Amino acid sequence: MRIRQASLKDIPQMTELWGEIMKYHEGDNPFFVLVENYRELVPPMLEKRLKSDSELAFVNESDSEISGMIMLKTEDLPPLVPFKKKGYIAETVVSKNHRSRGIGEALVQQAKAYFREQGCDVMELQVSSKNPQGIKFWERMGFEVGTHHMIGLLD
Repeated sequence: MRIRQASLKDIPQMTELWGEIMKYHEGDNPFFVLVENYRELVPPMLEKRLKSDSELAFVNESDSEISGMIMLKTEDLPPLVPFKKKGYIAETVVSKNHRSRGIGEALVQQAKAYFREQGCDVMELQVSSKNPQGIKFWERMGFEVGTHHMIGLLD
């Protein structure tokens, strides 16, 4: 297991992980749809995010294979809340063949260290309400429900 910052050369394997997480969650809510041409659409999105000043990703590399990733974002908060800066965990995925080996926890620990370095004093993420395994994982990582994220489709 080797956690490191993602680079542009990792995008092809990160794209496959992104497809894996979307397929896993497909049907959970209207946003989780794995479009056929995701291999064309995801790389430019990942490239933009990896080049952003406020976003970053860490990957787990095992034998030259990317087996896990965590996408992070930082955001300054308004003075109306008791926190100054938020760390947001976007996509987190460990490939099916590499789960239950501590990779997810190692990625989260790396994310926490990064957020501390960036001056964040709070973290946030979203997990599908239809993913009990994911909810339990995040609770083990020290997270608790703060709000319920809801989706409504417009006609």
